Amino acid sequence: MKSYFPYLIIVFFFGTIFTEAMSQSLLTTPHFLEARKKAENEQKRLLVHFTASWSNPCSKMFSTTYRNDEVRKILQNEFIFTLIDIDDFDGYVLSQHYNINNLPTLVLFDQNGRVIKRHQGKLTAEELKKFIEAEGDAEESAVAINETKDQPGMMERINNTPGIESTEVVKNQHKIDTNTAAKKQVEEKEEYYAIQLGAFTDKANAEKMLENYSSQSIQDLHLQSELLNERERFLLLGGKFSSREQAEQKLVELRTNGKDGFIKSIKSTNG
Repeated sequence: MKSYFPYLIIVFFFGTIFTEAMSQSLLTTPHFLEARKKAENEQKRLLVHFTASWSNPCSKMFSTTYRNDEVRKILQNEFIFTLIDIDDFDGYVLSQHYNINNLPTLVLFDQNGRVIKRHQGKLTAEELKKFIEAEGDAEESAVAINETKDQPGMMERINNTPGIESTEVVKNQHKIDTNTAAKKQVEEKEEYYAIQLGAFTDKANAEKMLENYSSQSIQDLHLQSELLNERERFLLLGGKFSSREQAEQKLVELRTNGKDGFIKSIKSTNG
């Protein structure tokens, strides 16, 4: 009698690979700006999931919620779906712009890029379906209103296109505390402008980029730490400019030479 056992193993093996590929295909998402453009062109709503590799609730959603067949079908056919990693350079900028305080945060946009509603925290498949299917009015917050203007400064920061960054960094919106030098007696705060060249959760990587970054491109390279969602991250900053105009000129020069960054207002302490 002919044995079919080897064939069953082959079918099972490739079936497993196919299942894994299908479960991951939904998470192969476009860049935010591409997703937003696609949503406008196809007249679909845009669902954005803000995430990070260290977020356990996000991992649980990826292994359960987004593997649900009905959820996958809805997102693939009726929505444009994308992920934003807040530890990426672009993701960090977007998390500031949209005031992301906790992970996961899901933000639902209409076809014109206006925020309809958002949810903080993990969702089951049924909860996610209720969230995206329920009707909602566009947010009336200042951030939502500003989003309809498609702020050019924010777009330049994440689009890698030549131009001048002109939008102020959103402050005190997602529990970021800037660590200054360890001085107990602070008499005065001095504000200056710097160009953020990178952001890292690993200090060693930040120090490595600092060592490798050419001081000929920009002077006064330095690291600064801050807290994002109760986790410390390290920023590589370049320059100490007394005015935003000076920083803008330097940013244009950097972009001309193939480098990028965005302007950040820094407050240092003098004791």
